[in-house]
Amino acid sequence: MKRNIKSCFSLLFMAIITILANVSPAAAFRVEPMSADLAPTGSDTKGEIRIENPHDHPITIEVITEQRDFDANGKETRTPADDDFLIFPPQTLVQPGKTQLIRYQYIGDPKISATKAYVINVRQLPIDLKPDAQSGMKFLYNFGLARYVVPEGAVAVPTVENIHVGPKGTLDFVLKNTGNGHLPLMRKALRLTGATPDRTVDFDGDAMTKQLPVAMLLPGHTLNVSLKTLPQGWTARDVKNIQIVTPKPKDSKP
Repeated sequence: MKRNIKSCFSLLFMAIITILANVSPAAAFRVEPMSADLAPTGSDTKGEIRIENPHDHPITIEVITEQRDFDANGKETRTPADDDFLIFPPQTLVQPGKTQLIRYQYIGDPKISATKAYVINVRQLPIDLKPDAQSGMKFLYNFGLARYVVPEGAVAVPTVENIHVGPKGTLDFVLKNTGNGHLPLMRKALRLTGATPDRTVDFDGDAMTKQLPVAMLLPGHTLNVSLKTLPQGWTARDVKNIQIVTPKPKDSKP
């Protein structure tokens, strides 16, 4: 059964921590890497996850995979995808102060023509915090690790359509990815052009990305965007064209 899950914006990406008791987030275990690209065939179908237990008691971990999809408003849907990945071990006990490696391999369709998005969920099973913990005091953490299976030569091709001023003065437009690769929006900028070609500004960083419904646009997908805040000196009525570009490094010189 499909489960609708509210999209989370943090890309690097995507750590979801669910707390079922009054426990400080500092008590969580550590997991890395949070995001990685894989190939549908060959040696790059494989990867490793490092799980570090900083506590003075063991933790029990399980690992499951889901495929991700988004609608045009950024609403995320996940479906079970355990048949697309081999996980070893799928469950493990991590001893206090130790690090456990989880190995995974993509074993799904080797002939995909466009990037597929997955999340590998690393879940701590409900256990007592300590041997002498109060009865019923349990907690659960879940880290969602982004994994993209990318066919050779895949590229994102972003286009912007239907630029207009929204009912509340917002800058509204439709962002499309007509390519076969995924588009990481947090690594991009919106190049706004005014009434004359020499009036442009690159809008990037948190001020831009926090207004987007998602941090990544899948191949063949569209995204409805509505920006309330624009760079200083700009209003929605000033914008005549929008391009998706790679921002210059902050320390670069003209």
